[in-house]
Amino acid sequence: MMRSMEPLSLRLRDETRDLHEWVEDHPFNQDLFSGRISMTRYGQYLLGLLATAESLERALGSELCPPELAGLQMPDFFRSSALKEDILHFPPSDVSSPELARYLEGPAVPSRIAAMAYVRWMGDLGGGQIIARRLADAWHLQSGRDHGLSVYVFPKPVGELRHRLRNALDAIPFSEAEVEDTVLAAREIFELHESWFSLL
Repeated sequence: MMRSMEPLSLRLRDETRDLHEWVEDHPFNQDLFSGRISMTRYGQYLLGLLATAESLERALGSELCPPELAGLQMPDFFRSSALKEDILHFPPSDVSSPELARYLEGPAVPSRIAAMAYVRWMGDLGGGQIIARRLADAWHLQSGRDHGLSVYVFPKPVGELRHRLRNALDAIPFSEAEVEDTVLAAREIFELHESWFSLL
């Protein structure tokens, strides 16, 4: 089978696997997933997530959203409101935002928007669920809303949402060149995560 016939979600998964694993091994991520992270440092992480989520939601929610991405306009995945709630529990030490949050600035680039949706939302639905459990245990919190972990709470089962996201990505009518651009953009986004984590 030709690569161009492979679903976009599989291309993204398979061709970013090396960078995904590289980011997972970053010392910051190790502290986050183990629950060793301080609350102040976690608040700084949430602030960066908020800036990134807002940029993605602006790109998908505005009238300038590329029509081919209409299938990604799914409010169930939007995280900015939950992040604002969580930041009240874990105030950050400063208000700077990472370069990652500026990745979607400027004219709308469909491949970049789709790549950001894949990396961020799959992360929330996957590793984010582990983070929620580890932090709840480490800080003696109840997982979920009202305890600073609402960003990991979704209105539907995460398995169902992962399937929905894959289908939405696979339905985007991208040319082969645009698929290649989306994969490259996702790789860039993982690299930006690594750079951001080095600052936290």
